[in-house]
Parts: sequence; structure tokens; C-alpha cells
Amino acid sequence: MNCFDRTPRILALDDDQLWLDQVPLIFEDTDYQIDSYTSIDQGLMAIESNFYDIVLLDLNFVGDTRTGIDVFRKISAKDSEVDVIVISGETEPMKIVEIMNSGVTQFIPKPATADKIRNAVTTSLNQKEVRRRAIQLATDSKSMIIGSSKAAVQLRQEIMRAAQSGVKDILLLGETGTGKGLVAKAIAEIADPAKRFIPINCAGFNDGVIESELFGHIKGSFTGAMNDRKGAF
Repeated sequence: MNCFDRTPRILALDDDQLWLDQVPLIFEDTDYQIDSYTSIDQGLMAIESNFYDIVLLDLNFVGDTRTGIDVFRKISAKDSEVDVIVISGETEPMKIVEIMNSGVTQFIPKPATADKIRNAVTTSLNQKEVRRRAIQLATDSKSMIIGSSKAAVQLRQEIMRAAQSGVKDILLLGETGTGKGLVAKAIAEIADPAKRFIPINCAGFNDGVIESELFGHIKGSFTGAMNDRKGAF
């Protein structure tokens, strides 16, 4: 199972055929489509003719003066949305810093366990899906803040960060009419679009009524409860 509405596609590029043979086994419980190549030229040809969500990339290839960073730049030039996860035996700190500063999504040192690779790919796919939801919501004026001003762009970025944080309780402050409900709805829909967003104005209810609104009641549970009522939860 995956969070996409299509099968995620992964390209593994490494000069170690034995390692490439292990990659499908790492994801055997998923429906991911995995292509693998041992040469940079084969990998670049695949990238030119296919769309990939994630590339698992080694840095050094025997007999080739080009490096994984060269490949990464070519990948980014073709598709800036693809996530590149570098899996390498590189141990020199300055080289690793250079790799991370180049814009790759993650760096995993070899030897890499199956769990580390699987977790890195899962995290990357989840983040890509959140970004996709945010873009989709940005086109829906009913659900998202629209506008191209600096303030609107910054607000959309903050909404995405809040949705990705995994935090369940978020406090939004602002005067009446400033759009707190719109922001709350956007955060909820990006974080988990499968769940229904239910806005409730707590200030509009007294103690007895708010409990009924939230949790419901059965007929006769209090004065005026003439029928069973299903609450928001």
C-alpha cells in the first residue's frame, strides 16, 4: 500500500550488481516499481525516457570519471521534483557536507540496512504526497489561502509545515474574520484528507450544550433531550 494514487517508481543506480539485486527484496511487501542499472549512462537514459519519484544513487562508479553528484545535477535539470537519496560508502566529512549541500534529499552511509533504506523512501514518498496535496489545495479557493503576495506565500509555507509536523494540537490566534477557520481547514486537509474537518464555535455554547454537540446524547439524558443525537465525535 502507498499514499499515492498511482504506483511509485524508483530508480536504483549503483555499480554493485549484488546490492542492486537486494533492492527489490527491500520493497517486496510494496507495489513500488523498481528499475536498476549498474552504469551512469544506462541510468541517464532511463531518466530521459521515464518519470521517477525517487532515485537511489551511489556516488562512485568503477571505470567512470563522473560521480553521483554529476548524475544528480543531470537528474535535477530534467525533473526538479524527483527526490534523490544518496547511498554511499563515502566517509570524508567534507565530501558528505558537499553532497548534502548539493540538494540531495538524504544521505545514507554504506553499509545501509534494509530498514534505513525503506524508512528513507517511505519518508520521501510521504513528503512528496503532502507537497502534492498542498499544491492541489492551493488551486481550491474554498480550501486554501490564495494570492501571490509575500504574506500569502509565507502563510501557505507555514500551513504546509504545520501539516507535516504531525502535531495534533495547534493554536491559531487572530481577530475575528482574519481566516483562522480557513487556515485550520487547510492544515487538516493536507495532514489527512481522508478525515472530515468539523468546525465548532465553542464560544457559542454553554457547558451543557457543548458536551452534547461534541459527544451526542440519548433521549431523556437531560431536560430537553427529546431525541437521540449523534455528536461530532
